[in-house]
Amino acid sequence: MKRIFSSIWFLSLILSIPVILFLPPVFEKYNLKFEKKSKILGGINKNAYFIDLENDGTIERIESFYLPNNGNQFSFQLFAENGGMVEQVNWPGAYHTFTSFLRFFDVDNDGHKEIYSFRIQNDSLWLQWIQMTPVIGEINSLPVCPLYTYRDSLYNYSVGPLYCEDLEGDGINELIFAVAAGYSIIPRQIFKVDITKRMLYASENTGCANSQLHFYDLDGNGIKEIIADGDVAPFREEYDLPYNKPSPFLKILNSDLSYYLPPIPFHSGITSRTRSVLFKKDGKSFIQTAFMSRSADYPSFVTYILDKDGIKTDSLLIESEDRNRVLYIFQNIKGNIITQISPGELLEITNSLKIVKKVFLKPAIDFNFKSKTDINEDGNEEYFFSDYSSKELYLFTDNFKWSVKLPLESPEFYITEPKIISKNRFYFNADSYYFIYSFKMNPFYWFRLPLYLFIYLAGVLFFHVILKSNENRLRRQYELRDQVRELQLKSFRSQLDPHFVFNTFNAIASVIKKGENETAYKTFMHFSKLIRQTLSNINNDYVSLKEELQTVTNFIELQKVRFRDLFHYEINCRDEALKEQNIPRMIIQVHVENAIKHGLRPRKEGGLLSVRIGKEAERMHIEITDNGIGREASKNLRTHSTGIGTKTMDAFIEHLNKTNKQKIVQEVEDLYDDTGNALGTKVVLLIPFGL
Repeated sequence: MKRIFSSIWFLSLILSIPVILFLPPVFEKYNLKFEKKSKILGGINKNAYFIDLENDGTIERIESFYLPNNGNQFSFQLFAENGGMVEQVNWPGAYHTFTSFLRFFDVDNDGHKEIYSFRIQNDSLWLQWIQMTPVIGEINSLPVCPLYTYRDSLYNYSVGPLYCEDLEGDGINELIFAVAAGYSIIPRQIFKVDITKRMLYASENTGCANSQLHFYDLDGNGIKEIIADGDVAPFREEYDLPYNKPSPFLKILNSDLSYYLPPIPFHSGITSRTRSVLFKKDGKSFIQTAFMSRSADYPSFVTYILDKDGIKTDSLLIESEDRNRVLYIFQNIKGNIITQISPGELLEITNSLKIVKKVFLKPAIDFNFKSKTDINEDGNEEYFFSDYSSKELYLFTDNFKWSVKLPLESPEFYITEPKIISKNRFYFNADSYYFIYSFKMNPFYWFRLPLYLFIYLAGVLFFHVILKSNENRLRRQYELRDQVRELQLKSFRSQLDPHFVFNTFNAIASVIKKGENETAYKTFMHFSKLIRQTLSNINNDYVSLKEELQTVTNFIELQKVRFRDLFHYEINCRDEALKEQNIPRMIIQVHVENAIKHGLRPRKEGGLLSVRIGKEAERMHIEITDNGIGREASKNLRTHSTGIGTKTMDAFIEHLNKTNKQKIVQEVEDLYDDTGNALGTKVVLLIPFGL
């Protein structure tokens, strides 16, 4: 295991992970780009729309608003997408918040979309529309239903989404929508409008408030049924309205707005919001209906499966820690239901009532579902969520694996539902502004895997170079260590060379034979001290100058006994404190030995060996001078040498200089007189302090 963790492959993986995590977003899977922010001119409560009215690929911009100083008149202006205003339309009647939206459909199938909206006039709700292209037509109106106030002449209504559907399959489109009164109690109905005949159809007025509508051919006869979602709240018994009990109902209507089945009640005592999903299984139609309950008497989330005859076949109950968190239910592209059960936590449930997975959104806040759509037409839905106050907007895609918070310049914006302009482009309104963004697949995303592989292989190469460098460094260290040991061994052999030892013993024997006992004793003591110093320092690279001079003195004294009056010597240290400084072992002795063997011995007599030691610019200055025959003459004589030699000492000094900040300097100079005759040899050693 240790071998695996220390391998360059594992180390490279550990190095690559943080590098990849901190890469710039160049290789993000998706690119979200802010394109434009523009202020909507006009009155107040402004909205912008981007619509291809003529189905020719050209996008027109429409801006709506109302004028409070002009009787709350609701108006809109038509612009070319990149041009000026084409026309302004002022709707008749008064503005109300639930009538402030515009919808765009080609109901009459003439290739040009009409613009639809609602207005309040004479205490009634009216549907109105106009065709703006290819020429501007007349404003058309159709009364829908009377409206009632509930307090101080206040209206409390909402008009659900406007749908354009061919319910009967006869090629004629109808407009379908629901009106849901709040405290005003009525109307709570579903309406259908045949624009070509200017005919209005209405469902029964009930106590159920309808919102989302779904259109599906349940029985396979070619005519679509209407499945209505809605909210249920308890009413007082005095209101004589059907289905006003505090219980959710599944409402399925025929195309003529009569009931396909009597409304199907679920458990009583539930104040809830319902959502329905239609699907087929084994060729049969089924309805999946889900409820979000805020009643403590019932689980916070429940979903039922019903067949086309309204018979319940299966159910799933889920309890949330905080039932107030269950705020929305919607259907994804796979037909599964998604609901929120806690801040940032979603459940995905199949139509077989299996929990596919839990999704944890980041950040974990109370999200409010805005809309879903496939912006870049890649078959993968994008989901828009806002925070609960609708001040921040988040986009999720790739099955909630990728997300981004849309940057807004001001936290004061109230964000509306984002909608598509065209492929890869969407917009939304925020107070008096509209924002346009582009969203598309990042083409560089597919290069991320080769890049990751490159980063990993670069890590492998990096660690390979480091390991090889360490191996080479260790090898050089071992080689240098072996060289040092070899130098030390050569040094030891030099000082205890058999030839040198035998000559020393012969010299001692000769002195004893002559009866010079005192001289013999001193000679023997010099030899024993030399041997002891050699053995003591065999593993040391450095010795003190004092120890080196003792070794040199003992060596010279032995040579003087051997060669008698061949030469004289002097050792002069100008500063006694220098003797405590370290110098490389044998650095003086080597040159003294060479001076005696190659310079003074061939001279025969009158030789002089001088060792002078001083201080020069924070370095020890050592001069070793002899008046021998010189190096050139010595080469011609081919004198035999048993010492480690200058080459060995050069290698030793080179090794030491690799670890020294200040280098050891060694210079050898041949001495001549004015006529060119050799006067001997001088060696200069410059040794830095602090070794």
